[in-house]
Amino acid sequence: PMCRYLHISKAHCNIQLSATLGSAMKPPKRITTSAVLLACSWAALAGRPAGITAFACKDGQVLHLLAFDNGPARQAWGHFGGKSEPYETPQATATREFFEESNCFYNLAKSGSSLSAASKAPGSSFLTFSAKVPYVPAEDIAVTRDCVHVERSQWVWVTHSELQAALDSQDQSPVLATADGPVDSVRLWSESINALRQARKDGLLPDSAQCNV
Repeated sequence: PMCRYLHISKAHCNIQLSATLGSAMKPPKRITTSAVLLACSWAALAGRPAGITAFACKDGQVLHLLAFDNGPARQAWGHFGGKSEPYETPQATATREFFEESNCFYNLAKSGSSLSAASKAPGSSFLTFSAKVPYVPAEDIAVTRDCVHVERSQWVWVTHSELQAALDSQDQSPVLATADGPVDSVRLWSESINALRQARKDGLLPDSAQCNV
């Protein structure tokens, strides 16, 4: 509740009483040290965009899930993620965005699936987490359901070797063959490829051993 009364500056962690509160709500007269520390902790986390690179196991091999982002500046494929909501941790942002952008199919918060450690994209505040999910055909993800803020329109699975080859290439928007989905090949968005390259460097991407257990 204390955070409702505070505006936090990330740069200096300044605390100011809200001037936007209605007359029915009065700010507290005293702000304790613990409240200041709590508010500063939220400030450090707030506003961090985050997402998930999701993988599944099928017939002993690793498959990666990608989605088409039809944003005007993108029009390409990539992993999942977006901006945070107020007082949302990066893990919560990544989980929510993945749920929304998988057409409300993968609900990691409900299933209790764990996330990896975070990888920070170079030159960006975007955080990427990795998560293992059950494999389902891409057409099942695309089935119309009651879902808001989908933001993605198509989904495909690509093999681990195909993604690795794309990450190894010098192309900033490489083309990958798909293993399952409505199209035979996809072109990765440059920001997604940069984040995925960093995620691999940080050890977040899986290997085939994770499908042999």
